[in-house]
Formats: sequence, C-alpha cells, structure tokens
Amino acid sequence: MRAIGMMQGQRGDLVVSTVPARAFKQQYPGSTLTLGLNQRYADMAPLFAHSDFDDIHIYEGYDNWPTKRDSDYLIRAGYDHVFDAMPKRKNEGNWWAHETQAENACSVYGLSYPTDGTQCRLTKWFDVPDYSGYVAFNYIGAFYAGYPNNKSYSPERAAQIVGLIKGKGHKVIVLGDPKEPTLEGTEKRPMGYFDSVKTLLGCRAFVGIDSGLTWLSSAYSFPTLACYSNAYYGEHVGSIQPTNPNARYLSASNLNDVGLDQIESELNKIL
Repeated sequence: MRAIGMMQGQRGDLVVSTVPARAFKQQYPGSTLTLGLNQRYADMAPLFAHSDFDDIHIYEGYDNWPTKRDSDYLIRAGYDHVFDAMPKRKNEGNWWAHETQAENACSVYGLSYPTDGTQCRLTKWFDVPDYSGYVAFNYIGAFYAGYPNNKSYSPERAAQIVGLIKGKGHKVIVLGDPKEPTLEGTEKRPMGYFDSVKTLLGCRAFVGIDSGLTWLSSAYSFPTLACYSNAYYGEHVGSIQPTNPNARYLSASNLNDVGLDQIESELNKIL
C-alpha cells in the first residue's frame, strides 16, 4: 500500500504524527508512507529523514487543504490512501480525558496504537554542535503575537529561571522567535528551525514549555524539564505531555504560578 499523511497541524502535531506513522507501518507491513508537510513548516523536513516516513511531499494548502494544486498532485501520484491532513479529533471536546495526544492521533485515523508504545521517535542522523556547558531554554510558545498567555513565562519569571540554571554552573542559550524579548545573561543566535533542534540536542538539557520543541526533545529522549498550563485540561494535563523517559513535567493554571522551588528541584534531576 502507498499512502500519504499524516496531520499537519503545528510543529508539535507534525512530530506527534510519527506515532500514527509507526502504527500504520506495523498494521500494513511492506507499505510505504509519504509525509505530507505543509510549506509553512518545510524547514522541519530534514528532521523526518530516516523515520517511518519513506518520502516527503510539500503541500501548498494549510487551512484550505487541499488546494487545487494539492488535489492535482494526489491524483497524479495515485496513492492507495490519503490521510486527511486536517482531521477532526476523535471525541473532540474531551478526548484528553480518554487518551493521550499521541494515542488520539492514532484514533483519528482508525489505527491501533503502536505495539512498542506511543513515544514520538526521530533519528538523530545529523551531527550536533558541542554545547555541553549550556542548557537550551524556550519560554514563549507559538504565535508570539498572542503573548503573554497562560502557556508562556513572563520575561521576569523567565529571567528567574535563567538565574537558577546559571546558579548550577550552566550557560543558557534561548531558542525561539527573534522578536521575543531578550533575556539578560543568555545567548541567542539567529538560526533556522533545524539548526535550533541541533543546538538543543547539543546542550546538557532542555527547559521548555508546551511547544513543538518539547515534542522534538521527547522524540530524541532528551533530558527535559517542561511546564504546562492546566487551565484548559485540568487534571488531564498529562494527556498533552510527550512521553519521554528523561523528562520531568510541572503544571499550573499560569506558568508563572509554578513555584521556583519546584523548578529548581526538577532541574536538579535533569542536570
């Protein structure tokens, strides 16, 4: 069977797609699966090399998927199955009370969960720089225009976390949008998304939030501390946290309400 998928969504959703991709390959041995990747996130394409996706195609449409150009391509390519790039989640409205985000990504396509678990998995086929004396830090979520919000730290709280990290003898390199406020005492260099991921993986650990970088960190089982807002998910906030055996997670309604003593305690476990 030749198929193309999975969900486009945001950067984190693309990483989550590695789970239903693995499930598909297990259920249909000998099949081939092309990743349909939207052009706005084409800079992530190298990360999916040597994964359960056999090839990559760049879609033109996003919210309006498929555009005529996309439809014409799908007809010409003659896939046996085309996974909806913008599917509705199963049990939409309360799916997180029944499944994790990775499990639900399988359910929306009618796939069983992978037999080897639902951790996202990507191959580190590339070299990474040596930032072993650094901790990578991401403190503002996607859509910077909507900042501040419950899912991001204020610059003041972010500066306090930087102080905790530096107090343990590590430098801090901030990963994120160039327009974000500059944090004193940290480093930030202009780089593309792929280089940001390589930089993260070259560091001692990663301190993040509910973002695509935290999903990517999980896909490489990288030492991670991430804080999540439970304002929407309540007691089920764990459903949207990536499976990562080397991660520690904290939550509060607003990230600024996560205690510094809690953060320092968890930092001690990953550094």
